[in-house]
Amino acid sequence: ETPPRKRKRRSRGDATTRRRDADAPSSVGGDERDYDDDDVAPREPTRADSDSDVVFLEEVPAAATKRPKKTSKNAADDVDVARDVATALGGLLAKSERGFGNCMFCAVASGLTRWLEETRDDAIPPLARDLELADGDGDGEREVTWVTTRRALVRTLLRLVRDAPAAATAGNASSSEKRKNAQLAREIAMRTLMTGAEGRAWLHQGALANASTTTRWREHLRCMASDAKPHAGTPRWTRYWGTDVELVALASGLRVGVACVECAGRGDGGAYVASPYAFGGGGDGGPLRLGKYTPRGETTDAGVVWSAARGKATLRVRSVKASSKAARAAARRTTTRFLPAIVVVHRPGHFDSLQPPPGRVLVLEREAA
Repeated sequence: ETPPRKRKRRSRGDATTRRRDADAPSSVGGDERDYDDDDVAPREPTRADSDSDVVFLEEVPAAATKRPKKTSKNAADDVDVARDVATALGGLLAKSERGFGNCMFCAVASGLTRWLEETRDDAIPPLARDLELADGDGDGEREVTWVTTRRALVRTLLRLVRDAPAAATAGNASSSEKRKNAQLAREIAMRTLMTGAEGRAWLHQGALANASTTTRWREHLRCMASDAKPHAGTPRWTRYWGTDVELVALASGLRVGVACVECAGRGDGGAYVASPYAFGGGGDGGPLRLGKYTPRGETTDAGVVWSAARGKATLRVRSVKASSKAARAAARRTTTRFLPAIVVVHRPGHFDSLQPPPGRVLVLEREAA
């Protein structure tokens, strides 16, 4: 006699996953295909909404992120690099960031908040205007949160794609050639800004496997504008993380320097710096260009130094008094030499920040070699 066939039990996790997917919205901006289960709450439109369907979530307080185990084979070297950078910049203090996937944006926000606190004598510094923290009458909150930096990122991403055709349409080309070149320039910009293996592979899988670049771009923008916390611990979580591409975009849009101490055991390791394409007040009315991510920073007695522009220039992050001429020039963007700077630390799956002691700020200095 044949024994009865045992019925395979479905795990609770499978049932929960299917329930969550069934309750998720099936479209975004009228698209019938289901790319994600992110439930985006409505809010009042802002300037960033004029060019896309992006909707920002309001901030939800998050508990401290559970840190993953160290995976770097050179963990001791990573710790030494972070310590060397902190020492070279006048004894920076480590600040543990929260975020549940928003940690990169939290780390950037902490550094920018500190900068604005130390330069509060300026009524509305350019950095505060770029972050849209206050209007022209001088009133407004100076604290920056991960919501602020996510909004600033999406505004910058939209502007980078919008301004991409500016150089491509120059010259004596015909109208049809200019339109073709402009379309190609925008597509190249979108692909560049979606570059990366970690957290970006989904843009080429499933329903998006054969999608257009524009469709992938809209979905990427939606994730960058959304709170990552609801997806913590799920396969979708990494879609909402910030990477080095986003660091460069923020540096470009806000015109600040972002030094990143790489402690995740990837790439060349050590210290990198994200810097905008142009320093100083220039660029307010011109097209925005994506900046650079320069590797192999060297710690010195005068700060952390990078060789840039194929050896024709030097980038240096150093600590100065908040009342110094260098700090005032960086805050007001009255020179092409100094910009505000912040430092973040990237560990496996998490970002923290390094903060200067009270009364001091960090500047990014550009000098001809």
